[in-house]
Formats: sequence, C-alpha cells, structure tokens
Amino acid sequence: MPPIPDIGARAALAAALPDNPLEGLTNEHMHLREVCAHLDALAASSRAQPVLALAARAFIRGVLPAHARDEDEDLFPLLRRCAPDDRDLHGTLDRLSRDHREIATTRPGVIAILERIITDNAAPTPAEAARLTAFADLERRHLLVENAVILPLARGYLKARDLKRLRQRMQARRSADPGE
Repeated sequence: MPPIPDIGARAALAAALPDNPLEGLTNEHMHLREVCAHLDALAASSRAQPVLALAARAFIRGVLPAHARDEDEDLFPLLRRCAPDDRDLHGTLDRLSRDHREIATTRPGVIAILERIITDNAAPTPAEAARLTAFADLERRHLLVENAVILPLARGYLKARDLKRLRQRMQARRSADPGE
C-alpha cells in the first residue's frame, strides 16, 4: 500500500523561518514535544485516534528528517569549529548524532504504525504502543540535551554570519522537493 499523503506537510516545511534560526529550531523542539505527547496518548488509548496519528505522522515524516540534518550538517559542525578544544561538547554532539541515526532507523516503523492507525481507524496493538512510547521517550531525552546544553551554547558561540548561513541552509532544506 502506498504511503498516505500528509495534507499540508509540504506547506509547513516551506514556511518562513524566524530571522534567528535558533528560534526556528526551538519552535520545532516545542512542536516535537507536542508530537511526543500525541504518541503517548495514542499508546495509552484503547480507542482509535486517527487525528492524533495524522498530526504525529506529518511531523515525523515531514519535519523531523530536515531538522536532524539542520543539526548534524550545519549546527553541530559550527559548534565544533567555535569550540575546537571542548571535548565535553564534542562528546555531547557525537551522542546527539548517534541519537539522530537511531531515530532515523526507528522512524519508518513508527510511521508505519501511525499509518495503520489512520487507515484501520484503530488503536495501536500493545507492541505498537510500546514502540510509540519508546520513540517518544528517545525524542524527549534527546530534546533535553539540545534545549539545556546545545542551544544555549549556540546562542553564545554563533556570530551573525553563522546564523545567516544556518538560516539559509535550513530554508533551502524546507523549500526542497521532499522526494530529493
């Protein structure tokens, strides 16, 4: 069965970013926390909630891959250049990149669960509920580090030219054809 299209997801990706791209990342983090709450609600429910599944799927499939690339390909390298001798920071960035790879590996299975919930208008099975919860937990742990450590450091380290370049790259990623 072909994937169910996300109505409006393409428009959301192309939406203008704030002038400060770190605020754009912060906004996406806030939205991701909402998505995690949706996943928790789906996992805890014994009734069908296709609207929650649609909202979660749109973000996980449409926004999350670009967001991870924003960090891995642009933000993290900028921070490494700004603090070349900070081993703690480099170790944290390495760990966050490993999280991104784990998230990318588990993401298709989560999307498949959400699509089944939408298509069948059904609650998740116990095994599916456990996978949704595990994904949400991984994302929340990841966000804690990014919000408490990485974004504050970025606000201190990055200069106007760094932020301009980061914003340009993020905007290009969101304007690109999702099939690319």
